[in-house]
Amino acid sequence: IGSNAGITLVAARLDNGQQGRVSAKGLLDANLKGLDQRGGGVLVSETGVTLDLNGGTLVNRDGGLIATPGALLLRQLGAVDNGAGGEISSDRAFTLAAASLDNRGGRLIGADSLTLRIAQALDNSLGGVISGAAGLDIAAARLDNSAKGTLASRAGIDLRVDGALDNHAEGTVSGARLTLASASLDNSGKGLLSGNAGLTVVTGALDNAEGGQLISQGVLDVSSADLDNRGGALSGKQSLRL
Repeated sequence: IGSNAGITLVAARLDNGQQGRVSAKGLLDANLKGLDQRGGGVLVSETGVTLDLNGGTLVNRDGGLIATPGALLLRQLGAVDNGAGGEISSDRAFTLAAASLDNRGGRLIGADSLTLRIAQALDNSLGGVISGAAGLDIAAARLDNSAKGTLASRAGIDLRVDGALDNHAEGTVSGARLTLASASLDNSGKGLLSGNAGLTVVTGALDNAEGGQLISQGVLDVSSADLDNRGGALSGKQSLRL
């Protein structure tokens, strides 16, 4: 499906998988109750994309692509599966709010700022990448960023997790300034938390053993009920507060 102008889609469910393609030069407006793009489905616009799923499921895994250089408006998303090479991206600031997000091996890319509001679990493990160049703001019930997951920004990162945050096995969270609050934090096994201008961590049990690193060129401020730093590193170039 293609148009040199805009496209409006209204359907109960759209199967755009297996290299299906919906593209528009104008605004692409889709009002659906489910979208399946697994296997290389493409939903793109040169102007902007509005996707309202009315609480339904978005499957964008296995090479699915939702992208625009313009505004990306995502509304009423239920469960989102963007794993295994899926990509959701925009050149402008955008927000993704969903019941749950599986981004294992997937990419969520904001060339401006990116905001995530995940009611349940956010899984960005297995090499998943979530990046907001001008800022990254994440709130989730649980967050798994282990096994080389990456959360990154050239600006600030604000990370709030109601439950456990798992960043072990070479997970990376890196920004100009990083503020993190969670019930517990596993940064062991070469996990990296880096805030160049400042790093603040407020958590319960903190496991930073076996090569874990909390590093800042500014102030490192760590508040933890229980800290295991055996074989780990805590470094604040300006000052360190525990």
